[in-house]
Amino acid sequence: MLDADFAEWLQKGGALIADIEPGAVAEGFRGVIAKANIEEGTLLVAVPERLLLSAHSAKKDRAFAEALLATNKQSIGSSQVLAAHLLHEASKGQESFWRPYLATLPRQYTCLSYFSPEDIRELQVEYAMDIASSVVEALRSDHTSVKPLLNALATVASRTMYLPDDAAGALMPFGDLHNHRSPPAAATPDLGIPGGAQVPAEAQNDHGSSGSGQFDVGTREYRLYAQTR
Repeated sequence: MLDADFAEWLQKGGALIADIEPGAVAEGFRGVIAKANIEEGTLLVAVPERLLLSAHSAKKDRAFAEALLATNKQSIGSSQVLAAHLLHEASKGQESFWRPYLATLPRQYTCLSYFSPEDIRELQVEYAMDIASSVVEALRSDHTSVKPLLNALATVASRTMYLPDDAAGALMPFGDLHNHRSPPAAATPDLGIPGGAQVPAEAQNDHGSSGSGQFDVGTREYRLYAQTR
């Protein structure tokens, strides 16, 4: 169920939401659930540009923009800029325009950057363990082992929506609750040990999709539409 404070913020900001709500489904993952029959092509969500967190909103924050100008831009990627923008807004606490949205974001992720040595060993396959170790080491050497920054980068990496004019994309309140693709069917990978079962090819390559979306340059809002699997 949508948090009341967040729902009010979305409504006041001009967001449009169809008969859908966040929730868990029988397959065991979280996503967005239809509360009524929805025809293909129906507009599910429309979030105005002013509610998006992006490089564009970062430039409108004078203090942040000035700090960014004082840095070596060539050493900072667009995803890092968006992560820093996210942290800057979080540091404002109750004063942040995006406070109701920020309160809904996860405090921790299960992506590779969060893997502990024990998690890496659980991968068992040597090349997978090597890749995971390399990623973790790269993050530590890049000064991103600080938890708030690590969390901000994970948020940007896992929740942004595509923008044609910015590589980092945008954080879309409520829209980022939608799964880009449904998870594959549960399966145990073949690790060369008894009892292993390979993931079917169709599960690897076609997980299905329940929606499509894009930023509408005419209305200046991000829109998501329903589509059948």
